[in-house]
Amino acid sequence: MISLQYDNIRPFYFLVRWQFYEKARYQLKDNELQDAKIFFNAMQHLSEEDKQILADVYHKSPNPTNFDTRRELYVTVKPVQDKELCNQYGISVERFAGKRRRAQYYLKLEMQKVIQNIETVFMYRVNPFLYLIEYKKSESGDNQFLLGDVSQAKVFYQDDENKEDLLSLVQFGFTKVPVL
Repeated sequence: MISLQYDNIRPFYFLVRWQFYEKARYQLKDNELQDAKIFFNAMQHLSEEDKQILADVYHKSPNPTNFDTRRELYVTVKPVQDKELCNQYGISVERFAGKRRRAQYYLKLEMQKVIQNIETVFMYRVNPFLYLIEYKKSESGDNQFLLGDVSQAKVFYQDDENKEDLLSLVQFGFTKVPVL
């Protein structure tokens, strides 16, 4: 089954935990540690402007929430409101909100790329509804693809012997999707 987390990654979930990931780095549970690694690896690939906007809204927020009594740390923060930061950036609230949303969208894309690179079991799809079930490669270049839903999708492994064939699937418009 394809993880809903991959298709529906919500950057907000990770961003409000940014301070927590840093402060509790030695106390994180396995799933929190994996989330933090994906988050920080994706953040490295954002532009400086996008990183700065996200840091101003989430990382620099002075409003912690959701206290974990066991670890004695706040798990999330309440983000700084757009109207408070628009003056600092010298732009309208609407324009700042657009920049923030764009930065969050790019973070989502980068997080999906990180997940694609670390997962060893995956499928190929054309869109969220059509998955590769079977393919036949011919020497004449007349390749044939059989598509179906996720329940029929062919599962591939990172150490498959036909890596060149798998790389060519991307050229035909398929997207590599992890199976989690």
